[in-house]
Amino acid sequence: EKLGNDLIVESIFKDASSVFQKEELKRIGSILSQANKSIVTAKLIFRASDHNFQSTAFKEMCAGHGNTLMIAKSDKGNIFGAYTHANAEHQIKVFVGDPKGDSFLFSVDKGMIFPLKRNQLDYAISAYGGWGPIYGSPYGPDLSISDKCNLKITVVHRLVTLLNTIDVKEYSNEAFSLLAGAKKFKVVEYEVYELVVK
Repeated sequence: EKLGNDLIVESIFKDASSVFQKEELKRIGSILSQANKSIVTAKLIFRASDHNFQSTAFKEMCAGHGNTLMIAKSDKGNIFGAYTHANAEHQIKVFVGDPKGDSFLFSVDKGMIFPLKRNQLDYAISAYGGWGPIYGSPYGPDLSISDKCNLKITVVHRLVTLLNTIDVKEYSNEAFSLLAGAKKFKVVEYEVYELVVK
């Protein structure tokens, strides 16, 4: 059964922060259903606020986990995230690829999925330097979550590699606001789940 079923969504995301409302979680379920993901369980492996939003804690707790779903809420009120089946190694300047091309970013508010472009399959996820999760090319990631992202306005996304899926001009304000509501923003909360997919 698809995750879009309300009872399944509530059961799977039972450990979600109260920052994420039930209706928002249901929309995440709908988005995952659009991507043909049938989820059996979701285990919370990292909650940023429990670890003072430290990227080192993200790396320690998420290294080696695959089939991960990251959900975040910006200080603009937008809910967004990413899915990848790639195992994040979180070594310096190491990007983990996704040869199958299953990875994607998503906007809950817009109900949109942004799949990884075929020429970017080597850059599904990383977390090098002082950063948390990084999705997309090392030459300007589509989404990167900074250390202490609740305090710093340093979280920047570009969506450059994803804009072939929609009619939005690259580097426009509209493009920058697709995920978090602005080009630069703070993160109120982000969580990472390891999914069991059938």
